[in-house]
Amino acid sequence: MPEVEVPAWLAPIVIAAIAASGAWAGAWLNSRGGRRNTDHTRITTLEARVDALSRRNTILWNYNRALIDHIYRGSPPPPPPIPEGAL
Repeated sequence: MPEVEVPAWLAPIVIAAIAASGAWAGAWLNSRGGRRNTDHTRITTLEARVDALSRRNTILWNYNRALIDHIYRGSPPPPPPIPEGAL
């Protein structure tokens, strides 16, 4: 096989291309990790909101039930007091 002569300028270009692709891969992997952290934070925040709304819904349902019972029994005014956390 005949020897092929490699131009002197080719080696720096190949090295630069390898370095650039390594930098791009590192940045891409880093951005994926950041997105996971953001998603986890968002999910945790939304779960906390759902829990708070669920508690409030239960409080309002119980108060509504107390108002219905008050009316059904024929109790005079005033109605039962609004519980803490209902509004």
